[in-house]
Order: sequence, then structure tokens, then C-alpha cells
Amino acid sequence: MVDSIWGVEVWGPELAKVWGSIKDPSNRAIKAYGFSNIPETISVIPCAISFLFDPIDVDYSAGGHNLIVYRGKTEFFLSTDVKKNELSQLFPFIRKIVEAAAKNLTLQGKVETFLLAQAGGISPAILTYGDGIDRYGLVVTWEVRENVTGKITVTA
Repeated sequence: MVDSIWGVEVWGPELAKVWGSIKDPSNRAIKAYGFSNIPETISVIPCAISFLFDPIDVDYSAGGHNLIVYRGKTEFFLSTDVKKNELSQLFPFIRKIVEAAAKNLTLQGKVETFLLAQAGGISPAILTYGDGIDRYGLVVTWEVRENVTGKITVTA
């Protein structure tokens, strides 16, 4: 058996660091929750919560390339409510999210690629979370391709 750690527990913290590097207009960093500390309710604005939401593709073969493909989304909660004057807070974050993702194509070398989805990669939304309060935010869909060649044992 190959003794190597791979998976969400390896690259998930790097994803949280990417989103946590984004600053709001007051120069406060976004509170980015990792997969291991998803909150029950929203206590900090702005914040980002990431989820896996699609089936995970697994492609492996003996002697071949072994790849795991994860598709997920991150919900950015950017306002305290849905008053119209809060809506303008969303728009600067679109650029900041694209720039942060583009600077981190391999999540610090933990994955082969990390990319925003080409179609519908960023969607403005009214988001509701565990506390039941509607807030303006952005839903960012992404894909992570993790090369696990040499990290798993494949036998015929």
C-alpha cells in the first residue's frame, strides 16, 4: 500500500486560504471556512463557505494516469441583509475572486489544477444559511483536478 495523503484534507485548507486572501472594501479579510469547520450559522460578514456538490469523478488504471476530479461551490456572504443599497457591495468581489483563483491554479502545488467553472462560474444570488437570514452574495463554482498517480495502489 502506498503511504501518501491526498484528497480534500490536503487541498481544502489551501482553498480556504485563497478565499481568505480576498479583502473587503474596508480591507478586512474574508472569513473563509474550510471543509473541516463549516459553521451552522453565519456570524461574520463577509465570509465564504465551500462545499462539494457534484459526484466526484475517479479515473485510475494500473500503470496509467490516476486522477480525481472534484466539483464544488463556494458561497460568499457579502451583505447583512437584502436592502437594495447593499447590492452594490457584490460587484467589486467578482474581480477579486477571479484574481485570487487565477493566482492559485495549483493550490500551492497540492493539485494539478484549480479552476473556476467556465459556464456560470460566478453568480450573484440571494443566499440563506442556517440562521434563516437572506443576504446578498456570490456563488462561485469551481473544479479541482487532483493527480493521485503514485499515491494510490492500483492492481489488476
